[in-house]
Amino acid sequence: MAQGLGDTIFVSGSGGSSIYGCISDRISKDLEFHRPITLAWQSKDRYLGMAHKIILRDLMKTFSLISEDFSSGFLKEKIEKKFNELSANLKDSKERDSREDLEYWSGLQNSAKNLLVFSRNLFATTPSFIDLLANYRSDTTIKIWENALDTQEVHEYGYMYQIRSDINYPGIFFPEIDPASFPELYTAIDNVGVN
Repeated sequence: MAQGLGDTIFVSGSGGSSIYGCISDRISKDLEFHRPITLAWQSKDRYLGMAHKIILRDLMKTFSLISEDFSSGFLKEKIEKKFNELSANLKDSKERDSREDLEYWSGLQNSAKNLLVFSRNLFATTPSFIDLLANYRSDTTIKIWENALDTQEVHEYGYMYQIRSDINYPGIFFPEIDPASFPELYTAIDNVGVN
C-alpha cells in the first residue's frame, strides 16, 4: 500500500500490529518496495477520570484513606491494617457466636476485597481515545500530546522507531493529587494484594 500511495511515514500501533509490520517490512525489503519510516508511540497514559474518581473515593471511605496516602508509599500498609481490623472483628464475632455480626464483618471484608480487585483492574486498563475525549477537551489533549512529543525519546527498534513519552493528564476530578505523582499512584494500587 505504501508503494502505491507513496507514503513517507507510517504511525503504527504498538500491539499486535507491530508483529505484522515486521513481517511486512521484511517482505517489502525483499521485493524492493518503497518502505516509509515507521513510528510507534509507546507510552503510558495516566489520568484520573470519572471512574477513577468514584473508585478512589470508595477506597478512601472503605480504608479510611486521605488523598496523600495514594502517593505516600504506605497505601499497602494502611489497607493491610484495615484488613487486620476486619479479621479481628470476624474472630471476635466467631468467638461470641454472633451470627449477625459474623455476617456483617464477613460482608465488609468481601466487599473490601472486591473493591481492591476492581481498583487494580481499572488502573491497569489502557484508556481508549474515546475515554480521554470524554474526560478532556480535544484542544487540551492536543497540547498535552504536543508537549509529550517535544520531550520524547526516540529509539530505533528493528524496522521501526519507537517514541517513548508517558503522559500524566491533569487531574480534573481529583485536583488535589498532582499528576506528577500518578506513576506512584498507579504502582501503589497495582501492588495492593488481595488475600
